[in-house]
Parts: sequence; C-alpha cells; structure tokens
Amino acid sequence: MLTVADVQRILRIGRCAAYEIVNTPGFPAKRIGRSIRIPREGFEKWLNDCWVEKEKPELKLVKNRKEMTS
Repeated sequence: MLTVADVQRILRIGRCAAYEIVNTPGFPAKRIGRSIRIPREGFEKWLNDCWVEKEKPELKLVKNRKEMTS
C-alpha cells in the first residue's frame, strides 16, 4: 500500500497536486478513517492507463515575441 506522500515522491509533484490526483474520480484510493491508502497494483495500472502513448502536438519554437502575436 502506498500513501499520498509516496505518490507525491513517485510522480515528483507537490503535496497539493498529489491530493488533487488522489481525489480524482477513477483513481484507486481507499480511505481508512482519515488516512488515504493506494494499492500499489491499482496505482501502477492507473499510471499505465494515463500514460498511454498519445499523438503529440507539433511544437513551434518562437524566436521572439512578435512571432507569438502573429
């Protein structure tokens, strides 16, 4: 079982972001009293489902601010 702090460390995100993820519908968190626990297998499945390779948008490098407005 993982804690919210474990999720934070694994994903390299802040505490608030970790709690937002844990409270997202579909996230495999279990509440036991006031504590939140995440089954490792459920977390790994959720992570794999979220990081499925998607079509990446083409990025355009901007050399100066004038290009950003045009």
